[in-house]
Amino acid sequence: MKKITVLCGLAVLAACSSPESNDADAEGDASAAPSAVSAMAGSYEIVTDDGTISSFLAEDGSYIESMDGDIVSMGSWREEGGKTCFDPTTDEPPMCYTIGDIGDDGTFTATPDEGDPITVKKVD
Repeated sequence: MKKITVLCGLAVLAACSSPESNDADAEGDASAAPSAVSAMAGSYEIVTDDGTISSFLAEDGSYIESMDGDIVSMGSWREEGGKTCFDPTTDEPPMCYTIGDIGDDGTFTATPDEGDPITVKKVD
């Protein structure tokens, strides 16, 4: 379960490490720029030794992860200290990830504070 939560966190980090700029941003028009949460929100896929995890990060800061149609983790996510952190609704401790560069195919590596890096892909 801990590994699954970490994988979701990586997906979020990758999404937020690819900021888009536009003229409104340059002019300081905050209303035209998406918030960090809305920029990271979306669906992600994480392939593990145990199978493929589908992760959905909502704009309201909540997340849900499923495998084979079964929910495996849910809770809240946030950015903190340059990392993406996930806080599950279970007794599991929060997990934070550092996100690597996003490849042309949309994949990136998420590295947890403890444990092995994972490969994540944004699917929407």
